[in-house]
Amino acid sequence: MKQVPSDKYNVAWFKLAQYVSRREKERALGVYRLLSHSISDAAYACQLEGDILLAFNDEQAEHKYLKAAQLYAQQQQLLHAIAMYENLLLFKPKNIYYVLPLVTLYIEVQKQERVDAMLELLGTVFHTVSSSATLQECGNLICHVQDIKIKLKLYEQYLFAVIAHNKTAQEVTQCIDITIALLLEQSDSTHLQQLLVRLQAVDQNYYEYAHSALSK
Repeated sequence: MKQVPSDKYNVAWFKLAQYVSRREKERALGVYRLLSHSISDAAYACQLEGDILLAFNDEQAEHKYLKAAQLYAQQQQLLHAIAMYENLLLFKPKNIYYVLPLVTLYIEVQKQERVDAMLELLGTVFHTVSSSATLQECGNLICHVQDIKIKLKLYEQYLFAVIAHNKTAQEVTQCIDITIALLLEQSDSTHLQQLLVRLQAVDQNYYEYAHSALSK
């Protein structure tokens, strides 16, 4: 790694801040390139470049933050990775590929409230998922929810996403069974009736399955 004398290093940081404040993008990036040779942490270097680009409203900032998030995660700097993915959600609040890593990262650092919050957000974007494998990955994460009401909401959203993705009847009926079990656990007869109405509107066969499951 190329070493920069400490006095020049300090001047470079000062110049960087000065150019950013003056809105001189090319000069700021030129100083960044000089400084990057003295930064041993690749993740931090990407983050810094993202910060500079963001200051100039450059869309490439998103790409730099994503790379920084991935590098931080690889280095097990999980809180830094979380901060980067949270920044990325400011660019695209419902991007499934930013929400999914946040769920797993918050599970790792044992922040259950944030796990539940991210999973609840995840539930709002089930229908935007184009890949069946990604949808399944989303579904697998629901088991980590501790709040029963959030879990119920998620399974119901996941159920109709699974139906919309034309998944197999077995996968759909498994989701129906889980959703009904959660509703019965909550003794929520009104919500249960609403579920049956929605199922009937979407698919008569799945409605009849759910109705028969309740009769057992």
